[in-house]
Amino acid sequence: MFGSGFKKMRSLLDWVQFKVGALFFPVLELVFQWWENRDADVRRHFYQALKCRDSKQTAIALLNLNMVLNLKPDHFQALVCRGRFYLKEGRCQLASEDFIKSNRISTYRFIHHDLHREYLQSVNKDSRDLSSLVVNNFTDALEALHKTEDIHPVRELKSADPISPLPMDRSAVEQEVEESEVKPVPFKKFPFNTRREREKFKKLGPITQQEIEATDWDQLVEDLTP
Repeated sequence: MFGSGFKKMRSLLDWVQFKVGALFFPVLELVFQWWENRDADVRRHFYQALKCRDSKQTAIALLNLNMVLNLKPDHFQALVCRGRFYLKEGRCQLASEDFIKSNRISTYRFIHHDLHREYLQSVNKDSRDLSSLVVNNFTDALEALHKTEDIHPVRELKSADPISPLPMDRSAVEQEVEESEVKPVPFKKFPFNTRREREKFKKLGPITQQEIEATDWDQLVEDLTP
């Protein structure tokens, strides 16, 4: 209850202050202009900028406004004039920056010159330009993608297309290992000379020391080698 009453009182005071400010604004504005143009060089460049503005010489007008702001960075009217030039040329970010600076210098003058409309116009136009730029870039990317697909079409695999199995590629090492393995020698190839020796081989039992000493191992290796 108290909070809502305080807000109403604050709104009433703001309205009264605005009306009183509007009443005295024409006189106070003349005082402000005289004060910020009291320096001869600042005054000369600023009036030259206004003259070039009226004759549509935008480049020379901007040059003189930059000279004014170089000599006096808090020159309210120079910032407002330059911001309007930037807004007209579509340089919205620079325009909004100048309007923000002028508001910081004198909120009273900013409000009674009704500059918030031009500031909002610069911000909204900048946002629209940015959105348009993003959309255009996205459209260009899509067109480039379609052109790429037209040049290099991707063939879709259909169910009727024969699918060949992948070749079973064996490494050279595996092949060498398989070739180097000793193939088992059939039993019939052993050089047994007599039927009796074959029968003894079938009934082979534990090898004794006497048999090891009596065996010609060189001949046996030679006989077993295919």
